[in-house]
Formats: sequence, C-alpha cells, structure tokens
Amino acid sequence: MRRLTKKVKRGICCSGCLVIMLIIVIPLYLLFKPAPAAPVISQTKKTESLKHVQEVKKELQEIKADVKAAKPHPFSLVLSEDDINTFLMTDLETKNLISAYKLENVFVKIEDKMVKAYGSRWVRGMHINGTMTVTPELSEQRTMRLKMESISLGALGLPPEFATQVTKELSKVIVNKLLDPTLKFKSLEIKGAEIIGRGDTQ
Repeated sequence: MRRLTKKVKRGICCSGCLVIMLIIVIPLYLLFKPAPAAPVISQTKKTESLKHVQEVKKELQEIKADVKAAKPHPFSLVLSEDDINTFLMTDLETKNLISAYKLENVFVKIEDKMVKAYGSRWVRGMHINGTMTVTPELSEQRTMRLKMESISLGALGLPPEFATQVTKELSKVIVNKLLDPTLKFKSLEIKGAEIIGRGDTQ
C-alpha cells in the first residue's frame, strides 16, 4: 500500500478542518442572520399615525352603532406600516405584551402583499433575530384573520405549534386592538405598505 506523503496528509487535515468549520459556521450564520433595519418614523409621522389610528377606532364605533341600528354604513379602513409600528411603540398594553415575551426591536414591514414582523430576543446569552410572515385574509365569516406563511429564528424554521401561538399574539395587536375581530368585510387587500378593508353594514 502506498504511504501518504506529509504534503498529502497536510492537505487532508486542512480539508477536514475546513469541513468542521463549515459545519460550525453555517448553522451559526443561519441562527444569527441579521434582521433588516427597523423603519425610522419621524415625530411628525408618529403624530399623524396616532391621529389616524384614533380616527379608525372612532369609525369602528360608528360602524358598530349602525350595525345595531340596521343602518347602511359603507366603509374603507386603512392601516399602514407606519400606523402599526407607531402603535407597537406607543400602546402600553402592546408594549407590555412584547416585554412579557422578552422581545426587543419589534417592528413590521408590509411588502410583497404580506406583513413581515421582526423582533429579537436574548437566548442563553445570544442575541437572536426572529421573523414572522403572515397574510391578512377573510375567514368563512368574512372577518379578518392572519394566515401564517412562515416563522423563523435567523434563517431556521420553527415548529408549527409555536408558529400558531405567535400568530395568535400578532392577531391580538393587528386584528383585535387596531381593528375589530367581529367586523365583517367584503374585500381585503394589501396595496403598497397598506392593509385596506372594505365593507358595508348591510
């Protein structure tokens, strides 16, 4: 049998080290994949978004009243990316919910006709970024719900049961707190960086 030269042995050793490094580095890259930069919202834009959210809430109250009175009330409700992010930063109950899950840097981006929620968390001394992608859709009862598309830590997927729980929590913010989980829509769409729901009480 031919004996390997020292040069060949060194080559094999280096190749083995390279494989081991890749085995270690690739999962770390996937786990610590950086999140996109959070959107910068000026104070003027925050004020406008807060005012708009209050206008939406006021119209929701009027819609509820007209439903009870059996009066027609066509409506078109719009929530923008800035509206949702401003709400995440300013609503006390929502901030407490985020803190309860020990999340940081939570924000959303509306793009490609989907809502992408980002956040980070310290896990055993490691700062890990998470991403959740959902699509607003109409249920069989024509109320708004969020359909889970994907959820991950870094670039690693997570179990479906965990994804379901996180979707419920995001629904509490977008559907329950910003809108109304009982409101029936005729149509729902994402246009640009806005979620638009249209309907009528009759």
